[in-house]
Amino acid sequence: MPGKAALLGELAGMVERGAVTPVIDRSYPFDDLPAAFAHSEAGHAKGKVVATLGVPGGAA
Repeated sequence: MPGKAALLGELAGMVERGAVTPVIDRSYPFDDLPAAFAHSEAGHAKGKVVATLGVPGGAA
């Protein structure tokens, strides 16, 4: 079985090739971080919940 570093390298390569795409459920501006945590902890997220920094409106 490959080591953790080898597996991480393989995963990074897959991301670079576009073979793996993260699923983003919702994006929140950093100022609304409590709402992001509440959404995630409530079990509503069907993908990753993202907190953005310095982007007006929380757009990624």
